[in-house]
Amino acid sequence: MKRARKRALCALLCLLCLLPALPGCEGRLNALQQASPARAAGAEAEPDEKTECWAVLGKRPKGLDPCFAEGEDELSYATLLFEGLFRYNAEGKIEYGAAASAHQSADGLSWTLRLREDALWQDGSPVTAGDFVFAWRRFFDPRTQAPLALDLGEYFENGLAVALGEMDPKRLGVSAVDDRTLEVQLSAPCAWFDEVLAFPPLAPAREDYVARADYMQSPEGAMGNGRYVWLGGEEESLRFEKAQSGGEGPDGLRFSFDDGKGGPAAGLRSGALQYAAGENGEIEGYERLETPKNGSLYLVFNQNGPFVDEKLREAFSLAINPEAAAEALRAIGEPVEPAYALFGEGFVSFSGLDFYKEGGPLLDRAADRRTGLALDALKAAGGEPRQMPVLLCYEDAKQHALAEALQGAWKNTLGYGIEARFLPWEEYVEAYLGGDYDMASWFWAMYFSAPPLGLEHFMAGSPYNSSGFADESFDALVRKARELGINAAAGRSAMHEAEKKLVEGFVVAPVYHHLRVSMRRLGAKLHVLPSGIVLFG
Repeated sequence: MKRARKRALCALLCLLCLLPALPGCEGRLNALQQASPARAAGAEAEPDEKTECWAVLGKRPKGLDPCFAEGEDELSYATLLFEGLFRYNAEGKIEYGAAASAHQSADGLSWTLRLREDALWQDGSPVTAGDFVFAWRRFFDPRTQAPLALDLGEYFENGLAVALGEMDPKRLGVSAVDDRTLEVQLSAPCAWFDEVLAFPPLAPAREDYVARADYMQSPEGAMGNGRYVWLGGEEESLRFEKAQSGGEGPDGLRFSFDDGKGGPAAGLRSGALQYAAGENGEIEGYERLETPKNGSLYLVFNQNGPFVDEKLREAFSLAINPEAAAEALRAIGEPVEPAYALFGEGFVSFSGLDFYKEGGPLLDRAADRRTGLALDALKAAGGEPRQMPVLLCYEDAKQHALAEALQGAWKNTLGYGIEARFLPWEEYVEAYLGGDYDMASWFWAMYFSAPPLGLEHFMAGSPYNSSGFADESFDALVRKARELGINAAAGRSAMHEAEKKLVEGFVVAPVYHHLRVSMRRLGAKLHVLPSGIVLFG
């Protein structure tokens, strides 16, 4: 169980939210029923000339099994090779994938999905409801050690208990009514469940291929149902070819890897590379993409130690200088922005309303006013703590730069020299989950279009909540936000109120928001989701 938790939390470093949602759950399903394009469209006309796209998404992947996909590059590959019940089109909008229809029960706790008659594996055999049941039970089984099982387990009936090893995978809330009908039970109503079902790790799997030792490790052991087929490639690359019913997009895809030796930059300078993740600069013929990662780094105060006193938490929180911390990270090449709320810009509702701009900053941006409030709070807390708190970080250059910035702010404002404790990643995760810290640098990253995922980690019973924070009214707000979603005014209101309880109650202290940078050749037909998943079309 510990290992499953560690792998799940590691994924939060590189993942973020997926795209803005369509209106209301039932309305979304009706719109999808009418708007999804015919599957054969785009495959009818033979192109005069074969097209190929060359891109760099990251380092060489360990494999292409979507069950283990966690980084932006691995999720992008999985989106090409596999298709879930829902999918993203070339513009990044949700539409039906392997499903032809979906019906949601009145209480929002049950979804019945009917598969398309032409939903096929790449060898021509039909994709069945049983393929999804097998894949999901495998994904949530803790013996599989799928890195995102705990995060996605929040959405399914018994999903979290299965992922934690407390229940048999057969008790997961999914069943095959017949070969083409899937029944899914949710843990609670969710306004963006179609996005969950589009997430690459929840793709179907063929049991006969999963049993192979080379499953998704070689083209011979690969079996997908997506738009592209894995051809193989040299040691330095991966090559994909469009499947017979692949629809829009280049005929071929070639992926090179970032070896840390300047390979992507050379490809950009030559003009041959169409996309390079993580590259940052100005190159003729290319545009620089900078998008919010919809993730934040913040401090968590352990209320079972010296920070049981809210005034002490307030003093240490307000003494932080987010501008200085962001500058320290930018100095070592990390694209970040200072944070004055838990959620930054980038969560845009279907109506186009920006969640952050609607709520505004929750902390005063003026450093001098924050300093005065911090000193007032410290005085109210009785001055110097009986036991000087220690900051928990993991061993990493970014964390060292962050710790130095925080230590400087606390020394300059409060007059205290604070010790930082650096641990290797797995030890750090274990210490955080076990509550073995006074204050810890932590983070959240979004997979979907609505912020509640970051809030759910502080609900009672969450395996991520090690801070000692417990508030029934907070839990009720998060449940309401999850049910209504960001497109409903009442849903956004609940999110704002829950966020305020964390920030204004000094449960957490926001420090900076992540940004994502990449280079795209002008005119290249590809779309980058806010999560970093690249869609080629």
